[in-house]
Amino acid sequence: LGNEPYFGDNPERNASRWAQIVPEIKRIFPEVDIGIPIAEYRAGDPDIAAVRARSTAVDKWFEGGSEFGFQRLNQWSGRFIVAFADSLKYCSHVIYHFYGGDAAYGCGAAGFGRIRSFAKVFPEIKDMKVWVTECRERSDEDWRCQMMHSSTLFKACYMMAAISQPEIDAICVHQLAQLSGGFLVADGKGWWLQVDALRHAIPDPDADGRPRIEPGPAGPLFRLYNEALLSHPIILKHGSNDLQGPKCGWSICNQYYGWHHKAVQWRREGVKNQHDFWNAEWIAAVDPQMKSVVLVCCNPREKVWKPTFAVPGCTLGKAKYRMFGCRPDAVFLHQVPGEPPPTWELEKAGPSDALEIPAYTVATVEIPITGGAPKKKGGR
Repeated sequence: LGNEPYFGDNPERNASRWAQIVPEIKRIFPEVDIGIPIAEYRAGDPDIAAVRARSTAVDKWFEGGSEFGFQRLNQWSGRFIVAFADSLKYCSHVIYHFYGGDAAYGCGAAGFGRIRSFAKVFPEIKDMKVWVTECRERSDEDWRCQMMHSSTLFKACYMMAAISQPEIDAICVHQLAQLSGGFLVADGKGWWLQVDALRHAIPDPDADGRPRIEPGPAGPLFRLYNEALLSHPIILKHGSNDLQGPKCGWSICNQYYGWHHKAVQWRREGVKNQHDFWNAEWIAAVDPQMKSVVLVCCNPREKVWKPTFAVPGCTLGKAKYRMFGCRPDAVFLHQVPGEPPPTWELEKAGPSDALEIPAYTVATVEIPITGGAPKKKGGR
């Protein structure tokens, strides 16, 4: 029901208009899912400052530099829900936009906590599932962060954690081109920059007048993970290193800002083994016929990760790896469109009882299973 309407100033008027429109939508398209955009911010959230920089219309919310801005956004959502109460029966989802991969920001464990806290305060929406229709590790304070492989590692960990939450039905990045690192787009003269209304571009010395695209730093990640989960849609477990279940930690998603800055400093100073304390992230999922299990994982450390993997009651076949990694010296460097990327892709087979995921690598490992079906207790 609109894109970020909470930056407006009249939730009751917004609710009144949608109350007239939504019944007609359901009459014409009865099976459609309808989502309500929700703002649930905390003080210092980078996305609030980013929106303010783009729009003078909301300056009145930030008078004196107070926290009135994020409080006003949160109040808008509550007022809308109360005013729209009679029409909530037509809606199936609430929609969040999460920006900032740090402790108190949206793209982290705090974001999941904020979803649950809001549902407790407004039980009118507690049974609705969640769509995260925009997410990014940084807001507009760094548009080009997604051009680094470190950003791809963050996305991998956050995506796995997000789809493992019972409330979340769908998650997508802000857009699939430059801003996410999915595709890089050239218009025949230059490579487009991220969010640039003037369409400024980086000159393309290889341009021949024809538009073209190439995979961005996160493109292979999206392909590998989506293909694995489309064929193995039943999520059994989510974990971090050897910890499993809903309370396991996932450090890189909670501390992206600090991790990146420290890593750059350590790299310059030649510090070794600086990432050994970061956790590898993983989910295990199975196909509907229970014929194979896939380990979707990310190793953000600079050492090889060697997990042990077992499915009780089943015999495991040979593992099939699909991996996407980066040269260690280029993990925190901005990749340049049109230049040879420092990343690599590899497919191989190996024994299932001796798994190895290289440093700075996202991977899917598919393993045939026979002799029984894995238990789905707690799975989706």
